[in-house]
Amino acid sequence: GDIAAGPGSVVAARTWTFPAPPAATDGGARTARFVVFNPDPERTTTVTLVEADTGHDASPDDTVDVEVAPGGRVELALERAMADAAVAVVVLADDPVVVDRVDVSPDQLRLAVAVGIPSVDRSVPLAELAERGELAGQPAG
Repeated sequence: GDIAAGPGSVVAARTWTFPAPPAATDGGARTARFVVFNPDPERTTTVTLVEADTGHDASPDDTVDVEVAPGGRVELALERAMADAAVAVVVLADDPVVVDRVDVSPDQLRLAVAVGIPSVDRSVPLAELAERGELAGQPAG
């Protein structure tokens, strides 16, 4: 059998929605890291994080847009007090990307991976990108 070495999703999408993380019992600040992978081997794409309930930009340090290189990946970290943690986040991209959220406890000892919900009308299966030769890291054919 084959061993998967790619992202943890079979779909790349332009819009990903992540539900609000569960409240922590320790009352500390949690860091949410959004890991964004650009499967396109040729084009750079731009991503933006938006708070779903308010529509306000949620990107770190008030950065509105972050570029992801062809075949590259970036991590965007958001830190919030637990009282403010109940906010869903939407990741918007110019081109299809794969996104996961990793929640890190204040003591950095506990991690939880959250699976996002891709927008059906703005997604494409990674297998389809591979068939078209548009998946980064695949052998030239």
